[in-house]
Amino acid sequence: MLRVSIRILILIMTFDFISFGQISSFGGDVRYQFQYNDVNTANSLSKSFRHSPRISLRTAGYILSPSIAQIHLSSSLFTNFNQSYSKNFSFSSKQISYNYYNLSLTLLPDFLVRCNVTASENEVESKSKTASYSENPSNFRNQQQRINLSTDKVEFLPNISLAIGRSRNWSLASFSNIDQTQYDYSLVLSRGTSSSNISLSAYLNESFEKSTDYYNKYYRIQLNGMKEISKTGKINLNSEHYRHSSFAFTNANATYSDKANEQLRYQTLISGRISETEITSNVSYNLAQSINYTIDKNYNLGYSINGGGGSDYFLTDKQSGAFNKINTFGLGNGATFQHNRQIGKVGFGNGISFGYARQFNPNKQYSVNYGLGNSFTTNIYNVDVNGNFDIGGSRTYLFLERAEFSKTATLSLSTRLIDAVSSETVIDYRDEKISESDLYDRFFRQMRINQRLHGSAYYYIPMNLNFSGSVFFNMSPRLSKHYNANFSFSSPYFFIVNLSFGYSISWSYDPFYARTIIDHTAEFRYSWRALQFHLKLREYKYVNNRRDILFTLIRPF
Repeated sequence: MLRVSIRILILIMTFDFISFGQISSFGGDVRYQFQYNDVNTANSLSKSFRHSPRISLRTAGYILSPSIAQIHLSSSLFTNFNQSYSKNFSFSSKQISYNYYNLSLTLLPDFLVRCNVTASENEVESKSKTASYSENPSNFRNQQQRINLSTDKVEFLPNISLAIGRSRNWSLASFSNIDQTQYDYSLVLSRGTSSSNISLSAYLNESFEKSTDYYNKYYRIQLNGMKEISKTGKINLNSEHYRHSSFAFTNANATYSDKANEQLRYQTLISGRISETEITSNVSYNLAQSINYTIDKNYNLGYSINGGGGSDYFLTDKQSGAFNKINTFGLGNGATFQHNRQIGKVGFGNGISFGYARQFNPNKQYSVNYGLGNSFTTNIYNVDVNGNFDIGGSRTYLFLERAEFSKTATLSLSTRLIDAVSSETVIDYRDEKISESDLYDRFFRQMRINQRLHGSAYYYIPMNLNFSGSVFFNMSPRLSKHYNANFSFSSPYFFIVNLSFGYSISWSYDPFYARTIIDHTAEFRYSWRALQFHLKLREYKYVNNRRDILFTLIRPF
C-alpha cells in the first residue's frame, strides 16, 4: 500500500544496520471518525453519514550523525465513505487518499551553510453516484519537491536563503487530461547591525498547463532598509516591484524622522507609485511633513502638511496608440491639540483637531474636517470606570457637496465581583448624519449594552464559566432591537480522571426574520490507556434545524 515509504524506511534501517545511520523514533496512529448530520427544513428531512478510517506512519533518524543529516518521514492512508439521502434524493461517494510519503532531509543543520530538501507524493481516488447517475471514478496525483540553501552568521556574507520548488498535479483518469506544473524560485539576502539593516528579496513563479498550453509568470522584488544617521535621526526605505502577465506596479517610500530636542519631533515622508495594465497606467507621488511639539507633560501640539498628485493615462485606440491623460493635484494640512491631566484619582483627556484639504484638478473641490474628544478614567470602590465622548464631522464643497457629523459616547465598568469572577460592562452610543447634494439625508442612531462575566471555580470539579450578552437598539431610520447572549462551561476534570467536558450555547435575535437563533454544542474528550476518544454534539435552530454528531477514536503507537 505504501510501497514508496516502505522502501525509504528500509533504506534508513539499512543505514542503522551498517552503523552509518540510526532510527531515533518510529510511530504513528490509527484513527476512525464517524459523522452524522440531519437537516429539517419545512418538514423535509435530509440525513448524511460519513465513515473515515485512517492510518499514519511517522519516523525520524539521522545518517552518520545528527549534525550531518537528519531525516523525517511520514505516510498515511485516508478513506472517506459518504452517504446522503432525503425523501426524493440519494447520494453516495467514496474517496481514498494515499499520502505515499512526506520526506524532509536536513543536511548540516548546525553548519554555517545548511541544506533542506523536502518531497511529497499524494494520490486521491474518488467515485460518487446517485439513484439515477453513476460517475466515472476520478484519480488525481500530486508531487512536490523543494530544496532550500541558507547561511547564518557568516561574517563576510549576508544571511542568504535560496529556494527552488516544483509541484505537479495531473489526472490519471482516461476522461481527463489535466496536467499542471508549477515552479517557484526565491532568494532572500539580509544584513543588519544595531544601527542599520537591509534586506532584498526576489520571487519568481511559473505555471504550465499541458492540456491547454497555458503559461503564466509573475515575479516580485522587494527592498527594505533602515539607517540611523545620528543619535536621534533615522531613515527607513521600502520599495516593491511586481509584474504579472496582465499588470505591473512599483511602490517606493522613504521616511526620515528626527528630533531637535526632547520636545520637538518631526518626520518627512516621500512616496511614489507607478502602475500599468494593457490599457491604463498611473503615476502618483506624495510628500508629507509632520511636526509634534510637547509643551509639557500635560499639553501636546501636532501639525502636518502634505501634497501630492499624479497622472492617469487611458488608451483610446490600440492601432494609433492614442490615449487620454488626466492630471491630479491636491494639498492638505491638519492640526491637533491634546491635553491630559491627573486630578486626584481621576485622569482627564481632551483633544481637538482640524484639517483642510484642497483638490485643484481634475475637479476643483475643498474639504474641512474637525473633531473634539473628551475622556476620563478613575476607580470607584474597586470599579475601574472609563468614559469618552467624541464629536466629529467633515464637509466637502464645490464639485461634490457632502457633509458628515457624528457623536459617539462610551462608558465601561470593570471589576472583580469575587476572587475568581470578573465583570465587564460597556455602554456605547453612536449618532451619525450624512447629507449629500443629490441624495436624501441619512441618519443612523444606535445604542449597545454589553455585559460579560467570566471566572473559574472548584465545586466538586474544577470549572471555567463565561457569560456575555449584548442588546442593540437601532433608533433610526426605524426603531428595532436585537440581542445576543453566550454561555460556556468547561472542565478539564469532569468527575472522572482523563475526562474533559465543554458546553456552549448562544442565543441571538434576527429582526429581519423575527426569529431567535439558538446554537449549542457539547464536547467530551476521554483517554483510556492508549486510546483517545472525542465526541462532539451540536444542535442549531433557525429557519431550519440541524443536528451534528462527530465521534473520533485514535490509537497512537
